[in-house]
This record gives sequence, structure tokens and C-alpha cells, in this order.
Amino acid sequence: MLIAGCYLGLALWCLRPVLSHPASTIATSTSLPRDWQQITAADQKLVVAVVAAHGRALAAPTTLLDGPQCHPLRRALMLGQHELAEGLLGAVPYILSRDPVLTYNAAMVLAIALAGIAMHALVRTWTGEHVAAAVAGTLFAVHPARIGDLVHLSAVGNYWTVASLLCLTTFFARPTWMRALALGVTTSAQLLESIYPLVPHAMIFGTLALWLAWRHRRELSTLAPKLAVAATMVLATAVVVLGPYLTFKSTWGALAGRQSLLYPIGELGFGGGAYSGTIALVLALVGLLDRVRWRAADVRPQWPLLFAGLLVAWSAVIAVPIPGVGIELPSLFRALATIVPGLDAIRRGGAVILGWHLVVIVLAGFGVAALARGRTPIVRAGLGIALTALAVAEVFVPRVARATFGRTFALAAYRVRPPDVVLALYDRIGPGAVLDVPYERGPGRFYRQADFVLAGAFHRQRVAACYNSFAVPIQDDVTALAARVFRDAPAADALAALGVRNVLYHFGIPSRTNLVPPNPLPPHLEEVGRAADQILYRITGAARVTEATAALDVTVARRATPAGAFEIVFRNHDPALFRHPDPIEPSMFVVRWYGDAPTPLAEERAGILLPTALPSGEELRRAFVPSNAPAAARRVTIATAADPDRVVATLDLGT
Repeated sequence: MLIAGCYLGLALWCLRPVLSHPASTIATSTSLPRDWQQITAADQKLVVAVVAAHGRALAAPTTLLDGPQCHPLRRALMLGQHELAEGLLGAVPYILSRDPVLTYNAAMVLAIALAGIAMHALVRTWTGEHVAAAVAGTLFAVHPARIGDLVHLSAVGNYWTVASLLCLTTFFARPTWMRALALGVTTSAQLLESIYPLVPHAMIFGTLALWLAWRHRRELSTLAPKLAVAATMVLATAVVVLGPYLTFKSTWGALAGRQSLLYPIGELGFGGGAYSGTIALVLALVGLLDRVRWRAADVRPQWPLLFAGLLVAWSAVIAVPIPGVGIELPSLFRALATIVPGLDAIRRGGAVILGWHLVVIVLAGFGVAALARGRTPIVRAGLGIALTALAVAEVFVPRVARATFGRTFALAAYRVRPPDVVLALYDRIGPGAVLDVPYERGPGRFYRQADFVLAGAFHRQRVAACYNSFAVPIQDDVTALAARVFRDAPAADALAALGVRNVLYHFGIPSRTNLVPPNPLPPHLEEVGRAADQILYRITGAARVTEATAALDVTVARRATPAGAFEIVFRNHDPALFRHPDPIEPSMFVVRWYGDAPTPLAEERAGILLPTALPSGEELRRAFVPSNAPAAARRVTIATAADPDRVVATLDLGT
């Protein structure tokens, strides 16, 4: 308990800027480049909303994967990091406080403290030295890669990797059923973070597991049942947590095709953004030299850990040059992204460098143990205090940090809690999702979506706002309807059919259409109240709705660009408003190209989203860019996959 209290105190000290107002302010780095300040703040607001939404979802777990944003998109949480572990950290604070900012700050404190506690326990077990554990725990808890990126809690949440290494070691030392369960739990818990720490986890844990399995190969037959139970727990968690990503990718064709941002290899050196720290590296070198010196002590895992760490470092960089031959090895991460489903959706591939830092710090713990071996208690204590002080100074003394890591790591608080009058207005929001307007996307308008999502953490309704890196057609439909919500009742009725019943208008936000509430207010809207720079409206309409796809006429129209592209045009000929039946997901169509012969030249299956909500007499167009359209085609036909022989639309391409 004393050790845990020390790391909790260290975490509170790191986050001291928010301690005076923990329910209204959050902390961010003061040394971010100007270009990154806006996106970092927006990302952080999203995390606040997601962590709070996870706390609310405990009462209704079926809504968990929908997340707090992008209504009416199903499983919208898959558009980004799921951050389920952060939800668990914040569950008790949220249940007790119902406050999203306080919950987020509590999760940040716990994330730092747990990192220190986990590393302390691992190094203490492996070295038997409290001083080594304290130094390694401090290095890990306040490492610049963690303190400098607390905004992305799930990206730096690799303390479960440390805990699983500890459980793996203790299991092989004494393989009980309880230790097998602990191994399964801790390894599964890493899956509840994001994909970023999961990649290095697989490399480090997998390497150490193979090494230990080889050492205990004669006992594997007796260990197999217990290991099978742990593996089954991990596999089941992977299916539950990662399976929805693959399903979402298959359904929407999203979550793919991104070029990962990796480090130039020079950034791993002194002064670089991926530098592990001078104190950690020097101590790690001592630990490796000590391993060479004590060859008889072959139970120590320094060499397999170093091998795993080098794999992670290779993954985090753009390329590794081979001296003397003029050859570069391309990033292992990019190679894996062509093999492992879902890795090509990761933007910040270089974030896996935390796994390299983890290995360096464990090796540093061995180095401290080597330096402390044979010393008196007073000397060991003095050594631990001195090294811990140096480790903290390297990060938090600005001049030293700038020279060592190329930047400083001071944190500053900024307010995200809305004024009390706005919170009082939010209390008047009725059932149903919230549409914040002006609702527009694109350059200069993207970041406002994060503010709307953050507001949802306070009024506790799902929002139509969608702050994420991937786009789906539902967002286009909501954008078009939002631009008309003040102007005409059919658009408002369409939004209501999708479950959007509340409209929050924000003064002072520029829009392309100069969107302002009309005066007098049309009958399809009712003003509920106003506060500060916001007005709350309620959609009152209740149009007749049909979910029958027979209400839609389908035609095809040509597009000028890109070559071979065309539009599928849906028109609602029914007197009732068409609402996409649940689930709102793309329908499978069969596109065929014909020449002069009756047999098709080519065929392609494509998921195309029907209109989410389309008022009577209106039409909606979906662009379609084929992947294999033959140049000699004269005609295109569209059919549903359910009835591929019945053509629903034809386009004459001419000669």
C-alpha cells in the first residue's frame, strides 16, 4: 500500500495543474507545436466524452459500441480507439460523481500510478531489489512518451503489458490455476486499451513466452491445460473487442488505407522524439553488461527482452540502414500492415515505440540491481534516491528535457466545463439524440465536432456530431439535413425519424449557408430555452414513415470524374417519409458492365447505403467509383445481391 501510495502521489504531482479545479479543467502539454495544439485539444475532448460514455454504458452495455457520437451510426466507437480500459478506470469515479471531467482526470491519475506500480512489481520480482524497482517504476511512470501524450490515454496504456509479463513469469515459476487466471486477465486487459500498445505487447509478450516455454519444455504437457485456459480467455476477449472492428471494416469499407507516421531512425538518438532517456539507456547498458558477466544466472530474461525491444524499435521507424552495404530494411510495422487485418487503419504507427521504452526501462532495473548488489542498505537507499531524482529531473527540468528529448513536458490546465447556465439548459434536453448546428464538415469546421461531442458528455445524450478520422455516408446525409433543419419541415421530420429530436444552435459559429434560426419559428420546431451562446429547440413533427424499400426508385447517372464513375440515384415516390430499416448499413448491389454481347464483360459487388431518411418526392445520390470497369463497356446494370437477376437500374454508356 505504501508503494502504491507513492506512485499515486507521483501521479498527482504530475497533474498538479488540474488539482485546484479537477471537475472543470484538464491538462495538456505546453510545448506542442502550433499545428498540433488544435488537433490535440480536439482529441482530448473526444477522450473525455468517450470515457464518460463508457461509464454511462455500464447501465446499458448494449449501447457501448455505439459510443457517444455519430448518431445514427451503429457501432460508431469502431471509428477510433475503443478505450474500454479507460472506461474501467473511470467507472467508479463516474458512478460516484456523474462528472465527465472529474472522471477523466481520475483516469489520468490512475494511468500514471498504475504504470509505476506495475513496473515496480515486475522489476522487484525479477531482480529481488526494491531500489531497482523504485527507479524503474519512476522511469516508466513519468517517461516522456507517457507524460507527453497523456491526451491519448489508450495509446500510452501499456502497463497491462508489464502486468502480463509479471504474471507470465510467476506462472512458470509456480504454475497454479490462480496464476493461470491472472495471466489470462492481465493479457486480456491489454486488449481493452487501443491497438497502439497491443502491437508491442504481442512482440514482447510473445518473445518472452516462447523463451519461457523453451526453458520449461519438459513440463509443457502438464502446463498445457492451465495455459489453454489463459489462452482461451485472451482469444475470447480479442473476438469481443477486435472482432467488431473487422466487421465494421467489412461493412463500411472504412478503417483502411492510411499511411502510418513513423520515426526516422535518428529520432531514437539523443535529442530525438523517440529517445528513451540517458538515465534509462545507461542503466540498461549496465544491466546487459551484468548479464554478460553473470552467465551462470541464465534465468534472467535480458536477452529475449532485448530481442523483442529491437523488433519494436524496427517497427517504429521508417527504415533501418545496414551499414556498409547501402541497404535499408523497411519498417516492420508497414510489412505487418500488409498481413495483419486492421493495421493499415493506424495513423500513428510510431507510437509503438513505447514498447522499446518499456524494454529499456526493465533492463535499466537490472542495471540498478547490478549497481546496488553487495552495497550497504544506506548506500543502496542513497543510490536509489539519486537515480530517481535524476530520472525525474531529466523529464521535468526544462533545460535538461529540451536537450535530452528535444522538448519540454510541463502540463497546463485549461477549462472544458461549460458555464452553469449552459449546463442548466442541457438539463432541459429531452429524449433523443442531439444535433448541434451549424453542422458542417471539412477544413476549418472539423474541430468544432469535438466540442459538440464533448457537450454530449454533459447532457448525456448521443450526438450527431462525428469527430473521427474516417467518413461514412451517414454523415453526408446528416450534414445535408442539418443545413435544412430550420428551413423546412421535411428535413426536420427526416431527422426525427432517425432519432434526432433535439437541436442545439450555437451563435458565433460561421457556416457556409449563413445558418440562423428563423423568426418567427416554423411549426416543426419548438424553442425550449436559451443560455449564453446556445438555443435549444425540440423537433415537434411526426411525419408518417415507411421502411419499405419499394418506396424507392433507383436510376443511374453519369459523373464526369473520375473516369468510369457514376451516381446511383434514389427517389422516394411514396407519400410517406422513407426511413432506412435497422440496422442502417450498406446494402449489397451487383454492378455489371456489358458490351455488345449478352454476357457481362465484368461484374462487381459493392456495398451502397440506401438513403438514411428521404422525404417524399425527394432524391438522394450516391457516388460509385468502380474498381474494374472495362473500357469497352457500353452499358451498366444495377441489381440487388438478394435478387441479382432482376435489374433495378440501367445506364447507357454510349459508344
